[in-house]
Formats: sequence, structure tokens, C-alpha cells
Amino acid sequence: MGRHCVPSPPAHKRLRWTAAAVAVTATGLAGWTVLGHSGPGSVTTARSDLTPSAPASAAPATSTPADSAAVSQSSALLAVQHGAVGRTAGRSPSPTAAPAAPATSPAAPAPAVSPSTRSYPLHTGVRTTWFNVGGVDNPDGGEETQNVGSAWDAAWSTHFGGCDGVGPVGPQCIPEPRVASNDWFPQHMTPMENPFYVAIPLDDVNDATAAAARSSFPWAHDPDSMLGSPSTSLVKNRWVAVTGPNGRTCYAQVEDAGPWSYHDVAYVFSAAPPVVRPSLDVSPSVFNCIGVDLDVGETTTSWRFVDSPPPGPWTNVVTTRR
Repeated sequence: MGRHCVPSPPAHKRLRWTAAAVAVTATGLAGWTVLGHSGPGSVTTARSDLTPSAPASAAPATSTPADSAAVSQSSALLAVQHGAVGRTAGRSPSPTAAPAAPATSPAAPAPAVSPSTRSYPLHTGVRTTWFNVGGVDNPDGGEETQNVGSAWDAAWSTHFGGCDGVGPVGPQCIPEPRVASNDWFPQHMTPMENPFYVAIPLDDVNDATAAAARSSFPWAHDPDSMLGSPSTSLVKNRWVAVTGPNGRTCYAQVEDAGPWSYHDVAYVFSAAPPVVRPSLDVSPSVFNCIGVDLDVGETTTSWRFVDSPPPGPWTNVVTTRR
């Protein structure tokens, strides 16, 4: 995957599968009750706590007055100069450049805000694709076509437990649809890390522009922050809420960077438009959970950060490796 301002790009890449790569589609959506976000709180980790019920319709996420406060708090982030990064994966959709926000003078980082009162901007109309850990689109295509590692974990597929799908890690790692009756988990492997994962266009470890903005991240000055450790990402393992085109909301952890761009700080943390689109990449579990079949390939979502997700299948296995 092409990069700008990266001295040593890690071995990680996005993988997009088309209809030809997926023979079957997801079923069982009717048996799942969507859980809305209830704010910070404890997390239930026992899968037995989840009881499928009649379908529930969730209203699409909308902006609130708190969003305006989050945008104001994040105004310093608009100082980051946008830069598009392209790549040429064989099956990947071509990115569409978005209008770049004008550069402004650097501002001092915002003070730390308690997670209990923190809010984040809602990104709407987001072109969203999916990828799976362990997949290799083209074994001769180098890092541009592989998902064996991530931006922050070169051995991601090993730590994850193998191919997130059917088959071994590599070209034979085939994605599979997920169903509500199995908590949207892969059916042919047991993940050791959260199968509800996403990639956002921000790599604060390997991209110089993103790394320079770390102190402006909303949680950069929290007591448990790793701001002083430049080799540790401040966004890895953070939670996001993703809402599909039918209003279904599911939750996931940030586990990779991309697609296409790696230092879009203003977009990630404020109301600025993305540098390029698609601007969100999600796992098969997330894609199916929000009500979209894998063979669709690309959909439109809304997403935002959350400090703590509600109980759900996304908390059955939580990734803690930093």
C-alpha cells in the first residue's frame, strides 16, 4: 500500500473481496436484536448473556448538540495538512479524492476531557468496504494485496488465531458470511482477538504527519495514555459505533489503518470531510452485523468513536494487545 511520509511501512494491507470470491451470503439477520449505545458502563463478556429475539429496528444515528462541542474541541486538528495516498490492489475499488480542508495555523492541544463527558463527531455518508485478517488477494503483489499483518502488529494474523474465514492464512484464506445465531463470529475458526474490527485512515506510529498530531487526540492525556511511547498507537483498540444503511448499529475496535490514507487526522477527529473515499474498512463480522451481505463489497455507513460499547457479541472477545 503506497504511503507518504513513512520511513518504514509495516507489512499490512487492505483486502477487498468481490462477488466472485464469496459464493454464499449472510443469513439469520431476522433473529438478532440490535443493541443501542447506552454510554459508558461495564461490559459483559459471556456469550451466553446474549439471547436472540425478534428483529428490532434501530434509528440511524444523528448528530446531537454534543457533536458541535466535539467539533469545536477538535478545531486544532484542522491544522493537519491533508494528503492523499493511493494504491493499486487488483480488486480494490478506486479511491475518490475529496475536497481538502484549508490549512490553518497550528494550535495548542486541547486539554484532557473525562471519558464520562466526552463526545465525538458523527461521520455520515461514509463509503465503507470490508477486509479479513489473513487474506492475500495476490501472492505476487507484495504488501499492497495482503492482510497478514496490520499497521501496528506485523503478526496480526498469528495473534488473531489464523485466517478470519475458511482456510489457512494466505491466498486460500476465504472470507465467509456471518449469522446472528453465531453472534456474527466466524464459523470455521475460533478468534483469539476481536472479530469485530475496523481500519480508519490514521496511522499514528508509522506516518510522520499523523504521529506529529498525537498530542491532539481526544484521549492523548488520559491517565492510561501511551502518548510518551511513540511506537504504541493511541488509536489501536479504541471502540467505534458503525451504523449500516438500514439503521442497524454494531460496535468494533480499531485494529488497522487505511484504507488509502494514513494521516487524515482532521477527518477522524472532527467534522472535516475525508481526504479520499472509501474512508472506512470493516471486518466481515461488522459488515454482516450491520445488515449488509459480503458480496455487496461496498456500502454506506455512519460511524463515530465511543469510549465504551454496550454489551453485545463484540465484547465476547476483546483485543487488548497494544
